[in-house]
Amino acid sequence: MNLQKELRTAISTGKVAIGRAQVVGSSATKKAKLVITAKNCEYIDQLKGLDAPLYEFKGDSAELGSICKKPFAISALAVIEEGESRILSAKHDH
Repeated sequence: MNLQKELRTAISTGKVAIGRAQVVGSSATKKAKLVITAKNCEYIDQLKGLDAPLYEFKGDSAELGSICKKPFAISALAVIEEGESRILSAKHDH
């Protein structure tokens, strides 16, 4: 699976929460189906206890922000609705 392509598809056709507060909030309300963290995420320990499956992106937060076409670094994001993507299969591709 091409994570970059699937993540961009999920962002454009589904619903994705970006940032620690939104990720924790979406997981607490059982809306998050997958949490993706950058390899340099500083609050990874806080996310490990969430209900959603956790996937560690092999790049850093600047790369994750770039993939998401955002002008800022992204340490974590939660996929709430996958849209037309196959991003949820990422949780099986470690």
